[in-house]
Amino acid sequence: MASQAKPAEAEFAAGKVVDRGRSRDSRLEHLPAGKVIDAHTHFFPERMFKAIWEFFEGGRWHIAHKRPPEELARALAENGVGRWTLLNYVKKEGQAAALNAWTAEFAESHPGALPFGTVHAADPDPWAAVAPYLTERGFLGIKLQPLVSEFGVDDPRLVPVLSRLADLDKILVVHTGTAPYANAWVGLDRLARVLDQFPRLRVILPHMGAYELLKALDMLERYPNLYLDTAMTFVNTDLFPANPRLDPALLERWADRILFGSDYPNIPYAYSESLDSIRRLPISEAARQKIFYLNAARLFQIEEEMEESEL
Repeated sequence: MASQAKPAEAEFAAGKVVDRGRSRDSRLEHLPAGKVIDAHTHFFPERMFKAIWEFFEGGRWHIAHKRPPEELARALAENGVGRWTLLNYVKKEGQAAALNAWTAEFAESHPGALPFGTVHAADPDPWAAVAPYLTERGFLGIKLQPLVSEFGVDDPRLVPVLSRLADLDKILVVHTGTAPYANAWVGLDRLARVLDQFPRLRVILPHMGAYELLKALDMLERYPNLYLDTAMTFVNTDLFPANPRLDPALLERWADRILFGSDYPNIPYAYSESLDSIRRLPISEAARQKIFYLNAARLFQIEEEMEESEL
């Protein structure tokens, strides 16, 4: 990537992210309306959102989209996004069951939502907090955020959860990359141990692995059920280099395993910049369409998936 420096937590708190201005409110002329799937969006109850935003802004990270969840969902539709993941996570034990219940209720009233649950490794039975939502309420998988929750994806307490996810053909979304800063609970080696143990488990790695982008792309060769999302990777901020030193041929090679993601609403710029960041990539239109829609439609088994011949 353009820089190998990895900002420490102290640098993040000191505020190294800049908003380079709101890009134009763009639409995707090359895709029909609604044929964008955002594989990395967060929705929380308003009280939890407020706490998260206070944390980010305490580190001088401007949140550009501080709105109630209902308004956030409408804004995605206004930007041409037809489906979006409903991702959240917990910081402490004992919180997962209530958050999963909220997620189920919110998803039921929002047809565009693709709900994921979450667990905390320190709960007496982590699986119990999410099991009924995966087996009876249509959740697609679970989201883990080791950077915040302070347990690794390879924590032995998660083995029963990951085993059942694989058995149910559900998806794990796990932020185990080293951005915006690293701590003891992240790192792609932890993820590799899980993928070695559960080769059938489908996994989405956010931010293209971030500061370990090339390593993440190399892992695609070894692990056929691993996917990467693009959240914040190619946008114009100082957190991630805007133009990683990456051969576009690598993106073409792995175009079937890359998903568009934004990290909305916890981003310090206009949502349209997330869309434009993919439009700027020097890749084929076929690869761009896979990233924006087709790959996620297949992975999430969306019934109204468009065939490539229709694009």
